[in-house]
Amino acid sequence: MSFAFCLWQNHVLLNILNRPLHKTTTSHATGPLEQTAKFQTRLKGSLDQLAKSLDLLAKSDSTNAAVDRSLQTSAAQLRTTVGAIPTKGPGSVSRSRSA
Repeated sequence: MSFAFCLWQNHVLLNILNRPLHKTTTSHATGPLEQTAKFQTRLKGSLDQLAKSLDLLAKSDSTNAAVDRSLQTSAAQLRTTVGAIPTKGPGSVSRSRSA
């Protein structure tokens, strides 16, 4: 009997269960998940730009080979870090709401 009720009212049950999830993962959310996703996106862009700048410095006319190697190593480490940062946060998944 309870199975039949759950099957009959599944849309209502799913809406109730998904409400907290939807509030934390929408593009207008201000919860900790959304804040983390926004931070990761900004961090990725900043680190990527820094790696490009270090590459340009390493390729510039410099007489110090040790500095050039250090810049190239730093740029490579930044590219590895940028590659490890997720490109999509929890709020970027589109969810449809049923009426």
